[in-house]
Amino acid sequence: MNQLSFSRSITDTHVRRFVGHHVEGLRNAAHVLGGDEGARLVDDLMECFNRAASPSRRTRRLVVSLHALLHLHNVHDESRAEAGYFAAIDPGDPVVEAICLLADGLSDAIEADLRRGSVSIVVPQAA
Repeated sequence: MNQLSFSRSITDTHVRRFVGHHVEGLRNAAHVLGGDEGARLVDDLMECFNRAASPSRRTRRLVVSLHALLHLHNVHDESRAEAGYFAAIDPGDPVVEAICLLADGLSDAIEADLRRGSVSIVVPQAA
């Protein structure tokens, strides 16, 4: 089960700052990996961050979904749109490095919040 909970204000987390600083890159990466739905995920997450100081279940779900998308958790499931988007990526395309850096950055932000005690998270591990 994917869970994410914040014990502090969402505005006082590394995750919020990371997403805010990298919103355009995240939106582009999410679009490459998930099409319009992927890009909308980032837009919806920013809307949640901007709307409330306290995170909703929706905010937590969106962070977990973005983490899963960037870490390619569903690319091997042929029934998922991510599989098709992933298959279309040229491995030599510079977007691959950007996606990897953003995935690592989001994970680092989550880990920093875990160490600080401001967030607890359980995310699926890539197969």
